[in-house]
Amino acid sequence: MLQYHDKETSSLPRANVELTKDMIDFVMREVVFPAKGEKTIINPAADRVVYKNAVKFALRLVIDMVSSVRLSACGVRVRLNVSADPKSARKSLKKGRLDLTPFEKTCEPLINDLMAQRSLPLPRGLQESLYRNLLRVLAFCAAAAVESSELDVFGITVDPRLGR
Repeated sequence: MLQYHDKETSSLPRANVELTKDMIDFVMREVVFPAKGEKTIINPAADRVVYKNAVKFALRLVIDMVSSVRLSACGVRVRLNVSADPKSARKSLKKGRLDLTPFEKTCEPLINDLMAQRSLPLPRGLQESLYRNLLRVLAFCAAAAVESSELDVFGITVDPRLGR
């Protein structure tokens, strides 16, 4: 059950982390364009602007959400320190293709519902392509987050693996 104790704890504060060119370029290079494949929605230049703005929004939201995590137990309060890590933004992910067939099949009802609402003033084919590509980007974002994660616990490195 969600409980908001007061207005101060229920808002999502902006984290003191600036989005860097390296962060944005990493997501564009490793997530967006592999997710899109070779299909353009409008044209390559317009697609890049649309996706770059979506990436900035998504990164800002994730950074703010993660930085707002608070854990309190047994008299101890734990907070996460979120900061930029330029070194990890320059790494390339392992180049394996993620099989999106099961994911896309699961998302089909969502796409159909969104299409039925006709919330965007776009031609039907363009709107459907946009929804499909944005869902692919979300799937690749999740995969990239797992694949690029590094976790050290007591000096032992934990290597999260994603089945491909």
